[in-house]
Amino acid sequence: MNSTHKGDMRMRTASNFTRIALWAASAAFVLASAVPAYGVPAWSRRYGAPCGLCHSYPSLQLTADGLDFYRRGHRLKNDTYDKDFTHLLSSHVEWEYNLKEGESTAFTRPDLHLHAGGALSPVFSVYADANVNGTDLESIYLQATKEWGDTTYVTARGGKISPTIIRNYGNGLMASASAPSILTDTALGDNPFTPARDSYGVDVAGRWNALFVQAGVINGDNISGQAAVNNHKDVYATAELTLPGSVSGVGLYAYRGGYDLGDPTVTSLFDRYERYGVFANFTRDKFRIAGAYLVGTDRIQTQDDRKLHGFYVQGDVHPFDWLVSFARYDDVTTEGEQGDDRLRKGTLGCSFRVYESDVTGGRLVLEVSRKQEAGVTTNAALFNVLWAF
Repeated sequence: MNSTHKGDMRMRTASNFTRIALWAASAAFVLASAVPAYGVPAWSRRYGAPCGLCHSYPSLQLTADGLDFYRRGHRLKNDTYDKDFTHLLSSHVEWEYNLKEGESTAFTRPDLHLHAGGALSPVFSVYADANVNGTDLESIYLQATKEWGDTTYVTARGGKISPTIIRNYGNGLMASASAPSILTDTALGDNPFTPARDSYGVDVAGRWNALFVQAGVINGDNISGQAAVNNHKDVYATAELTLPGSVSGVGLYAYRGGYDLGDPTVTSLFDRYERYGVFANFTRDKFRIAGAYLVGTDRIQTQDDRKLHGFYVQGDVHPFDWLVSFARYDDVTTEGEQGDDRLRKGTLGCSFRVYESDVTGGRLVLEVSRKQEAGVTTNAALFNVLWAF
């Protein structure tokens, strides 16, 4: 099992120079077009609505309106072009301090993210999230949305994307600052794939009342000397069924990809891999229960198949407007050359609202966790501060 920090699992497919150039070009395009852009506060400034329209503080979990806004391409129904420069850009700063047994306790620098995007026309919209510190584009895409009434539309995206179900039912539904291990931290052997990664490609989606479906074709991400995409393409398909006016629901996820594993200057083996999962959540004003179960298989030339399976379940309780407490349990098993490797992890924490207004907001998350893996128990703590403006 390869377990790394969630930020390290965002694989890079282009040089830093190329990423900076892409970001500069997209920012220049948006500025030249004088169209609106959204980070969370920018959306509030444009529509004259509080952040709570799309996010419930302090957890930042999506509301039903926020989920629909995200699926449509960071736009409201019947949205169009806006020339107000103050709606153009937003940003957020996030700082995290980790304490883990046996690891360095050095303070890390804060991450600064710039957000740009929004409706270019009644059909097209754009979105970009750039990590300034790492000169890394977390996400960037152009999206087209065609509407028929309030709850029926089709969309198509092109750029750096990931299946929206991962955001909707996984990372985006969690009050915690850390993410479930099987979505971000668990890989199988030399295959670096994790469901939460973003890659360049295209997808199409559609909503009809409570049903939302999506399918895409994307690149993988190269890891020098370990895994190469070469001419292989990855495909995914998802389906979500959501209760009316809610984010409660269930979703199905399927992913099929390909890698050439090993150092290409020596030898490499083709790995055709699949990942399947079921997601679910039940959400009310004062609590939420969410979880997922995923399985996967790596079919490597001349070798036995390797498999993984695992789940997480998280419960959030919202007793006050300024506080969400949560508990999560992760259990993941992977096959290795020396036998099965099992990870079990329990996480407890609280998310606090520091401040919220129509144009800015911040939260603080405190977590403690205990992980058991390969016969070793590790205790850890996490302190996370996020401020959007």
